[in-house]
Amino acid sequence: MKFLRPAFALAAATCVTLAAAALPAVAADPKPPAPKKLFTIDDSRIKESSGLAKSQKYEDLYWTVNDSNDTARVFGVDTDGDVKAVLKFNADVRDVEAVAVDREGTIYIADIGDNTKSRDTIEIYTIPEPSSLENAENVKYHRYDFKYPDGAHDAETLLVQPETNQLFIVTKSSKGAAIYSTPGTPSREGTNRLTKLAAAPAGTFTDGTFLPDGQRAVLRTYVDVVTVAWGEKPTLVARGPAPLTQGESIAVGEVDNTVLVGSEGSNSAVYQVQVPAKKAAATP
Repeated sequence: MKFLRPAFALAAATCVTLAAAALPAVAADPKPPAPKKLFTIDDSRIKESSGLAKSQKYEDLYWTVNDSNDTARVFGVDTDGDVKAVLKFNADVRDVEAVAVDREGTIYIADIGDNTKSRDTIEIYTIPEPSSLENAENVKYHRYDFKYPDGAHDAETLLVQPETNQLFIVTKSSKGAAIYSTPGTPSREGTNRLTKLAAAPAGTFTDGTFLPDGQRAVLRTYVDVVTVAWGEKPTLVARGPAPLTQGESIAVGEVDNTVLVGSEGSNSAVYQVQVPAKKAAATP
C-alpha cells in the first residue's frame, strides 16, 4: 500500500514556505445555525471516542477510535450510532488520539498522544477500508515512525489534505501549538522527520479535518470549532461555538458546509454544526 503519492512532495515543498507566526483572531458569525444532534454512540466498547473520520467507501459511515488504554482497533459507526464493523490490527499502540481517511479509502490511525511529552517518536498506522462492512481480525497494516524537529509534543489532531493526501499534525498546547507536516514520501524503515510549518491558532486542539474543497480546514477544541483557510499562509477565518464541553472529535458532515462533532465518554452524542464563516460585510 502506498502511503503518500509523489504529488505530496510538491505539496510539502509548498507548505514549507509557511511562516511560523501566530494567526490573527477573527470574530465568528454571531448567528450561526443551531447545532443539530444526529446520533449517540452507545456501544459499550466505545468509551472514549477520540477522533472521527468520514468513510470514503460507505455512505453514512464514520470511523472512530478509543483514546489511550485500548487495543489497536477502529470502529465503523453509522449515522444511527450503530457499530457496523470493528477492524483489529496487531500493533502495540500507546496513545491513539486521531483517525483520518484519505480519498483512496486508506484509514490513518494516529498514535500521537504524549501527555508527559516524553516520547522519542510517534507513530501513524494505515489500514485499508474493508471491501465489506464486517468485523475483521489481524487486518494488514503499515507503521510509520515520526520525530518532531524541536522535541516531544502532545497532539490529538491529524489532517489529510483531500486533493494530495498530504498529512499534517497539529500539536495540543494552550500556548505555542504548531502545525507540522510529514515528509512527502515517508519510509516504513527508520524514523521520518516532521517539518514545522506554522504556528497554530490559539486554542487547545483535539481534532481536525479538511473540508472537501481542500482549501479550508476545521479544527476542534474542547469548546469551539475553528475554520482556517489553508494556503501558503494558513489564515484564521472564524470561530464558532460547539455544543459539547469535552469536544474530542470532528469530521466532515453529510450536509454541505457542515461538520460533525463528538465527545469522549460513554453514550457520547454527535452533533452537526455549521462550519464557522466570517460574517459578510454589509452592502452599502
